Amino acid sequence: MNRKFIAGLGLFSLLSTPLAADSVQEGEKIYNQICHTCHAPDMKGGIGPSLIDDFWKHGDSPEAIFNTIKEGIPNSEMVPYKHLFKDDQISAVRDYIMSKQVGMRSLVLSTYPRNHFKDKDLSLEALKTVESIEQKNVKENLIFFKNNYNGTSHLETNLHVPEDGEYQIKINNIGRTVAYLNGEKIFAQDDKKKPSQSLNKSTHLKKGVHKLDIIHDERPQHALRFHAVLLIKGKSHVGLMGKSLEGSEPKVVRASGEAKVLRKYIHGISPRTLLCLLPNKVMVAYNPYQGKVEAVWKNALLDQTPSLNSRSANASTIKGDKVEAELLGIRASSPIKLLSYRYDADKVKITTSISGKQHKIIIAPVGADAYSIEGKSKEDISDFSIDLSKSDADPNSHNSNFKFIFK
Repeated sequence: MNRKFIAGLGLFSLLSTPLAADSVQEGEKIYNQICHTCHAPDMKGGIGPSLIDDFWKHGDSPEAIFNTIKEGIPNSEMVPYKHLFKDDQISAVRDYIMSKQVGMRSLVLSTYPRNHFKDKDLSLEALKTVESIEQKNVKENLIFFKNNYNGTSHLETNLHVPEDGEYQIKINNIGRTVAYLNGEKIFAQDDKKKPSQSLNKSTHLKKGVHKLDIIHDERPQHALRFHAVLLIKGKSHVGLMGKSLEGSEPKVVRASGEAKVLRKYIHGISPRTLLCLLPNKVMVAYNPYQGKVEAVWKNALLDQTPSLNSRSANASTIKGDKVEAELLGIRASSPIKLLSYRYDADKVKITTSISGKQHKIIIAPVGADAYSIEGKSKEDISDFSIDLSKSDADPNSHNSNFKFIFK
């Protein structure tokens, strides 16, 4: 027997309470010490998945994120941190991650029989008078409908607002739609009624989490024409629409006008290696923990072969002309620690710490198919040396300030 649900039973995650500033700051410190190596400093993902996109395979509620950090994910590189951090430290990391969310989370789509609402107004109250046909969590956290969808839909979600401001929802005039923010009706339209009978209120929202409900009904057809966006007045917008990730086509990352740093699982490349894709299509696989170039490709692109649903569990591939890597490593009296990395126009800038002293590596394009690696430090680093595959290209092999051009 199919299980049915009654609207308002509380299957939804509760709206999060305001995040304490000191907890977020503590979480940021821990994230920058541990988590950034797999999820990237900007949380856009690498070896591990992005923590700021819409898709959360293991749950996006505060409780789910806490449990994922604490217990880890079996058969993955996400180890349990319950042996390293106390619960309040794990909560702080969770709060820091939550503070960076934008858009919809914990999205639930409930489907109701259309005939029940014939000649009745759509409202949250009306949903309480009928059982839903189906209710499902939408892991993509974006609105889409399967082909030949037939029913009155109720979309309920936790809306993460990025900043204080005036917000207004915009929905195309197809069928009937009502929308509520924090229980207040802010939008109502019916394509069979005059525009003067519609409602479209803007509302002031503070940065944080708000409850959004959308109820929609339109004539059944192969593909529904519903489309919605949340406008931030005078600034930008928050996208609400998307598509199912099931069977997604592989995503190909190509060179563009700016350098890119990619963190993907590649066979034969150390897990923490930075894939630096330069505008001249040169890909430099730089291992910041060894000061080593593990591989180089010209005319390169990255093919993220696994579907998004695998969340980096399978290897991606680099396509291009592989050439010899000439920088074999940096040697020093103490291990190299990665502090941060970023891309600046056409260059990649990597900051490390060696013997407690800051050392920077700059990887930049040279001409049509070459690249340079430059090292910079303000202080002398003891026992510093560089291993190169070609001894005649080694004029500064014991100096932490160096620059080599590799063709």
